[in-house]
Amino acid sequence: MHEVSLIHGLIELITTSASEHGIKQISLIRLVVGECHGALPKALDFAFQALTRDTICQGAILELEITPGWELYVDYYEGEC
Repeated sequence: MHEVSLIHGLIELITTSASEHGIKQISLIRLVVGECHGALPKALDFAFQALTRDTICQGAILELEITPGWELYVDYYEGEC
């Protein structure tokens, strides 16, 4: 289930970036994932819910945009200082 490793990397990326910008709590993350990665949206959401517990991302909404290619990036995230 590589969705877990994708979400784990996402959380590390967001946590680092948020820390650098003084953000204490994340409320929304928009993730773009290409179909070629083979990541299932339900599995990504499940991994997100499980791995964000006790992090600054806990309770955040994960918006997924599935594209036909190889894209994999955080399009946007928002939070509060």
